[in-house]
Amino acid sequence: MKKFYVLMLAMLACVTANAARVFFDNTAAWTQPHYYTWTDGSDPQAAWPGTELTAEVTYMDKTNGSNHTYYYCDIDDSLYNKVIFNGDQGQTKDLPVIDNVVYSTANNNVDGTMDPLGNIVNGYFVPAGATEVTYSSIYFPVATYDHESAYLYTWTPQITSAWPGSALEKETVDGVEYWVFKVDDREFTEATFGGIQLNAGGDSYKFELEEITIKSGDIVDIHTGVVSDIETGYTPTSTTTYGIRGQIFGNENWGDYPMKEENGLWTYTGNAIPGYFGIMELVNSEQARWFMAASDTQINAVGSYLCAVEGDASTENFYNNLTGELTFTFDPATLTLDVSGEVEEIDYTQWSLKVLGGFNDWDGAPFTLKEDGTVIVTNVAIGTTPFKLVKYKGEEEIWLSTGGEVAVNETITLLHENENMTIAGASEDEEFDVFFDAASNQMKITKSVPTGIESVISDSDAAVEYFNLQGMRVDNPAAGMYIRRQGNHVTKVFVK
Repeated sequence: MKKFYVLMLAMLACVTANAARVFFDNTAAWTQPHYYTWTDGSDPQAAWPGTELTAEVTYMDKTNGSNHTYYYCDIDDSLYNKVIFNGDQGQTKDLPVIDNVVYSTANNNVDGTMDPLGNIVNGYFVPAGATEVTYSSIYFPVATYDHESAYLYTWTPQITSAWPGSALEKETVDGVEYWVFKVDDREFTEATFGGIQLNAGGDSYKFELEEITIKSGDIVDIHTGVVSDIETGYTPTSTTTYGIRGQIFGNENWGDYPMKEENGLWTYTGNAIPGYFGIMELVNSEQARWFMAASDTQINAVGSYLCAVEGDASTENFYNNLTGELTFTFDPATLTLDVSGEVEEIDYTQWSLKVLGGFNDWDGAPFTLKEDGTVIVTNVAIGTTPFKLVKYKGEEEIWLSTGGEVAVNETITLLHENENMTIAGASEDEEFDVFFDAASNQMKITKSVPTGIESVISDSDAAVEYFNLQGMRVDNPAAGMYIRRQGNHVTKVFVK
């Protein structure tokens, strides 16, 4: 076990081989402090008042847990052995140049000397007269958690800072790079934790282990829970894990949600909302493969869905239409995704639909959905202009499109696309009826029946058409619920 002072870990580096890094605490709040350095009998490094202090660094004083920011300067102590810090309100005494010493405008002695506040040792601030203590260390191989930053959070007991936890620093031991957590050994030498978590400083790249015993000097593989000892060393192994990446757990910017393994199956449970997602395969924390929908891209009900590797024919990301506490279970052996849980009933009457595009300058009237989630918007002069559908409730908006051409009289599933869609074969200003089913995000475009003076067919004389609840036309409806349209009159009927 290595010895450290009560201090916070930070990077220390000298600019030259003979550079001494001297720190200054601007306790007097000088507007722009300078440092002036010299050796008796030789020229100073720079004319009075010297060089502006601009570089800053923050350390924790572990005796009270506070963080503090200090100026610092790198002085070649083979050329200069004295320094004065000065500013618009005064200056310090002549101070010796000592590597990692911390000076301030305080600590004046009666004999005209000035004591340092303390020192920076191994990245921590050590107040003058602080007691030397020993530290416990826990190591996490960077090969198993290769991200820009790493935080450790522990519970039962909690020996880290509040979530997301304590920031870890990298350290190389015997040629292997680790993320290292250091803690006063008066707080921890060995414990059985209710759980530990590595994260990147928030909700990204979270990996957890439950009920794990760790002692100082242990190396922990966050994926497998394998624990070894730093004295023995770490033998890199290939670790494969799976997770969900997408918008379905409240993160419209594609959050990452690691799955837990049990008996070869990988699961994640959370409060799901509509959105895109896929399954990522990680080998040693690096994405190796991406699994998408092999056939059914829309998840409209609990059940089993087939997956395929990205790049295979006809693969697209999944789109979840369900809301509620859902469990997603992925089986890498069979490439199936099972969705289970309690699906919340949606009150579609709280939602409205707009058909927006170049034909109405992207500012159209809303149409309230029926209880079953369907709506028909008639006589929309879409013509040849690009358009989209928008379903919304309050400030929540979901823009829907195919990102290409749609055919008249064809039922098509809409997705959250950035690209607009157009109607194949449409003429300028031509009017269409838009049927939409919010439960399945399906749309059907039909040509509008002429109205007004030019119309010679009344609703009572118009042909009757039937559509199922998915918007597909049915020529000979059997018993069940259907959408009945006669002219511009649309109703929902039950056929016996």
